[in-house]
Amino acid sequence: MALPIVPVTDAERTGGMLTRDAGMAFYKALAESGVVILRGLFAPAMIDGLYREFAARFGNFDGAAMQAMSERPAPNPIQKNGDGRFEMVMRMSGGFGQPALFANPILMNLLKPMLGDDLMRLASMSAVASFPGAQLQHVHRDGAKLFGEFPNIEPALPPYAITAAIPLIDVDD
Repeated sequence: MALPIVPVTDAERTGGMLTRDAGMAFYKALAESGVVILRGLFAPAMIDGLYREFAARFGNFDGAAMQAMSERPAPNPIQKNGDGRFEMVMRMSGGFGQPALFANPILMNLLKPMLGDDLMRLASMSAVASFPGAQLQHVHRDGAKLFGEFPNIEPALPPYAITAAIPLIDVDD
């Protein structure tokens, strides 16, 4: 399945808002596919900085070391999330503490009409690292259905939560 892509221009990124046409393309893709890629939402220099910071925090760990760390008693910021895949709770400091990351103006402007200006909450910030040999992650939703007992109503409801994934490496292949 090809994922819908809405390109973000340098001018849009600098201004903190998509053009009307790009915004409508975002909403259309999200409604039809449940997912949309905002290519260029973050400046490459920002992503490079986040990658370097992630590497400084976790780059010395291989799969075996991450496995051992995930087995430590709670509270534990590292959780095994499949064979060769781990999820780490990110401390919101340094680059990961920048409002431009977790409260990106373009994302905020897109999400406010859907989630409400005063109702949005950041529920978590984590990173997922996959090591050699990890299988492709299956397509899944990160939240439960609100009305699972009424499956036909779910597609008609607006979203109540949005997950934003920000790859720090090239994932086009």
